[in-house]
Amino acid sequence: MLCHECARNHWPIKSMTRTLTTEPVSHPRKTQVFTAERKANGQFADTTKERPQYEILLVEDNPGDIRLVRSMLSEPGPYRFGVTHIDRCDNALELAAEHSHDAYVIDLSVPDSRGLVTLDAFWEVDPETPIIVYTDRANEDLAIKAVQAGAKEYVVKGKADGAAMQRSLINAIERAKLEKQISSIANRDDLTGLAGRGQFQQALERALLRSQRTGGIVGLLFVDLDGFKTVNDTYGHGIGDKLLQSVAARIADCVRKTDSAFRLGGDEFTVICEGLSDLDGAAIVAQKVLDALAPTFEIDGYDMKIGGSIGISLYPNCANSAETLIRNADAAMYQAKELGRNRYQFFLPELNIRHFEQRRLFDSIGRAIENDEFLLHYQPQFDLATGKLTGAEALIRWAHPDMGMLSPNHFIPFAERSGLIDRLDDWAFRAANDQIKKWSSPDLSAIRVWVNASSGRFSKPTAKNATGLQLTNGIEAARLGLECPEDMFAKRVDATDSKLHKLKSMGMQIAINDFATGYSALRRLRQMPIDVLKLDRSLVSGVCDDVDDTAVASAIIAFGRALGLRIVAQGVETVEQVRFLRDHGCNLIQGHFVGKPLPAEQFVSCIRRSSTSGATSAYAH
Repeated sequence: MLCHECARNHWPIKSMTRTLTTEPVSHPRKTQVFTAERKANGQFADTTKERPQYEILLVEDNPGDIRLVRSMLSEPGPYRFGVTHIDRCDNALELAAEHSHDAYVIDLSVPDSRGLVTLDAFWEVDPETPIIVYTDRANEDLAIKAVQAGAKEYVVKGKADGAAMQRSLINAIERAKLEKQISSIANRDDLTGLAGRGQFQQALERALLRSQRTGGIVGLLFVDLDGFKTVNDTYGHGIGDKLLQSVAARIADCVRKTDSAFRLGGDEFTVICEGLSDLDGAAIVAQKVLDALAPTFEIDGYDMKIGGSIGISLYPNCANSAETLIRNADAAMYQAKELGRNRYQFFLPELNIRHFEQRRLFDSIGRAIENDEFLLHYQPQFDLATGKLTGAEALIRWAHPDMGMLSPNHFIPFAERSGLIDRLDDWAFRAANDQIKKWSSPDLSAIRVWVNASSGRFSKPTAKNATGLQLTNGIEAARLGLECPEDMFAKRVDATDSKLHKLKSMGMQIAINDFATGYSALRRLRQMPIDVLKLDRSLVSGVCDDVDDTAVASAIIAFGRALGLRIVAQGVETVEQVRFLRDHGCNLIQGHFVGKPLPAEQFVSCIRRSSTSGATSAYAH
């Protein structure tokens, strides 16, 4: 806040004076003040008795009117008023940007006033403090228009006594406080108690205006939680909501007093950092947020770890508007995720192109489903003992009209964020059904096609005994397999368990994909209708070189076989890996060493070749 000595040095004494009025109320605000006499002598007063209840900024150039306002506000009444006088609007705006007031009393006829435009200028600097127009009779029409435009009151010079003037100010101030409270309640995020999206936009605009006047840097942090969807799908939305509440509390507690934290929705949070001198200040705040999220969250008896990816954009360094600042912080956040998550990333100009492409993908997934732009490629699975082709994993691809053929890692995250992942799952299941029907001819061996399901695919309610998956007429369930992510089995969810058991009873096989990389509870494996464990490719890649990977892979194969499960190793790239897996009892393999994913029209040749090769190795190199 601007102290009065600084203000006196910045504006001439004749342009800025301040008076105190009446006796103190029971709970006056603590602020250092001094009377006009002490101000002239350079002496400060720090007594509770002389502190004002309401601070008024008076914009007036007529000495007689200034004396009249002071006199009216010094009359006895329920509140005291401290009056700071400025005779020009431009100086008043500078003071308003640096010093808080309870109300502005403005004569719109001062020399540099621009009528109603002057109100807009004050609202840009401070949209919450009420304005009372102080006008002569000749300009009363302008005062009425000012009230219609948003001023709280107008007072006509010479027509109001002290009680009326004080009453107008008190009513305007208290009404503004009430409106602020109502607005705060309406815009507050109900779940976390943080300010919401509406307040974020307003706060960011005000921060940029203050930056323009003070020259400080504004940092915008976009915080997106890593792995929150998995928590929601695994433990349910009730646990997810409690986790968001805990996250919000940690973020609010760790930022500076001058920073503001917001929840935009879902698992997205923002922090506005004002008064930064360089980018290091924003980096310090971002690291404090990451450190706050690092300790384990304990929610209803569950211990869970969750990180955050943070994008940072600075004003005016790399943005000239609130909209650009938001877009750049969002782009930097996605870059942080791509670079490994649980980190912060400053916006770089080259990210704009990448962010534009990502946004195009995000916005066009629904249209792509409708336009049938997706297709399936099939990667073969071979039996290690016989060399026979036994199945294929259906891998989704996007034939994007502008970007070409896209693999799942380019668009699945956006399908999950946009809520379209279930529609994409449904499409893939139908497409695999249709393809199996086309391959159901006597000259082709019957193979099982494995389709991937997302984490929350079976947790949603459906009609009684429904599985949420529709088989094509004439297709046996035994020709299909369902690959489920490991986190689907971390916690018992009745809806999920029921549907998987139903699918199993129909003859469909169930696999846990990327086993030993996620959240699965081993004790649950005996309770679930699991047929297959799929070793993650990151584990398979190290079985011949890394002692730990070798030990883990061997243990998982032995563990799975002890439970009567078949083991599939994916990502097999070398003959040494094939030998290791065969020697340790792995049942099936897939990977580029034995066959790359192929379109259906090419993959049929693999089926035909396997159909005529007997028990000879179809993958011998």
